[in-house]
Amino acid sequence: MLDDDEEWRPTPSSLNNKKSRKTTKNNASSSSSPPTPSPPQSSPTPPVLPEEFKNHMRELNGGGSEMQFVMSKNLSKTDVSAKHNRLSMPQSEICCDFLTEAEKATLHEREGRLLRGVEVKVLDPSFREHTLILKRWEMTSTSIYSLNKEWKSVVSQNRLQEGDQLQIWSCRVDAQLFLLLNKLI
Repeated sequence: MLDDDEEWRPTPSSLNNKKSRKTTKNNASSSSSPPTPSPPQSSPTPPVLPEEFKNHMRELNGGGSEMQFVMSKNLSKTDVSAKHNRLSMPQSEICCDFLTEAEKATLHEREGRLLRGVEVKVLDPSFREHTLILKRWEMTSTSIYSLNKEWKSVVSQNRLQEGDQLQIWSCRVDAQLFLLLNKLI
């Protein structure tokens, strides 16, 4: 089990659940007509944050800052494991730029051999507030944000399980970063 001061590093096997890339070949290469271009893909409509979250944030901030959709996450076995005590958020799945320049700089700093983190307030699906630490892990081909410190408490109190889907939103209250967790049923 990792202590709060120990660092979690993803292993190659923990990254293998990436979607495989599909490649297509033009089997009609001997045909004289050029291939038909595929139509442009329209971006999906961003989800809507439930009114309960909006109202709660208005109470905290007297109106609140703009809420941004960060990502949707299907929880993995390690995301809900008390032993791992962290939620991984691959940068490739994040939909917006939710960090300030100062926070980004902090995430690249070290204290000795440990990466520095940014304190984040997390509002869980039951509207309980938790203080967690957001860190960033640089991998060979990607980066992963990791919410840790008391993540296992969020999992336990909300009975989160492998396969549950969370929408993660961000906003600020008096410059403090908040992440809102909306559990989809």
